[in-house]
Amino acid sequence: MIKSWDDPVDFYNMLIKDTDFEPIKVDPRWTSSLNEAKNKKNTFLNGIKRDIADRIRKIGAADQSIRFKLDSVRKVDGLNATAEKKLILVMKKQDSTNFRAFETIIKQYGWLGPTEVGYKNNQYLFLILQHADLDAQKKYLPLFKKGLKDGKVLPKDFAYLEDRINMRVGKMQQYGSQTLIDKVSKKYILYPIADIDNVDERRAKVGLESLKSYMKSSFNIDFDINQYKKELPELKKMYLK
Repeated sequence: MIKSWDDPVDFYNMLIKDTDFEPIKVDPRWTSSLNEAKNKKNTFLNGIKRDIADRIRKIGAADQSIRFKLDSVRKVDGLNATAEKKLILVMKKQDSTNFRAFETIIKQYGWLGPTEVGYKNNQYLFLILQHADLDAQKKYLPLFKKGLKDGKVLPKDFAYLEDRINMRVGKMQQYGSQTLIDKVSKKYILYPIADIDNVDERRAKVGLESLKSYMKSSFNIDFDINQYKKELPELKKMYLK
């Protein structure tokens, strides 16, 4: 059974903001349901470690801010442009700074779950590790795996980190979460995937959408599995060790 997390804060906000609920707000049960959601939200927020949550939020905001800038540069100038390369150098320095702050927190508190720091901040912890260097990822993989066992890490996040590490050491990825930018075509390509015929089954087990849907939503690429199979032998020669 896959652990699925539902943020009570986001759920309550959705109830009060989503206009689709307007027709049923005249029902007497609406007020009762809304109050129940509000109480769950408040109980959840009362359990959050505010100081540490704020520290993580600031680090996570820095991690995401520069990546939003990178996305904007790529949309304007394309992939592998000079502006992109300059920004990536800045991003790497920022990632190093973020990881030092991350490590200080982890050494003091261990891996923090959503009930301790909130859902978004829990995701920030994952993203900071995902964007760290290979040695750092290997170092904290056992702790991340323990977090998965303890319900503090989402299965899909563990899949992403596992794929990232495999890619960096020259092994095939399992879930198809990792892409590369081809220097010649300047297009995104999928790093080699093991047992490609069953990748969607593995993705579903950890709560990920189909590979075709992921490539379309994330990269606007119409993924063709048969074409990928034809390209896979050459991709293996290029990227596997």
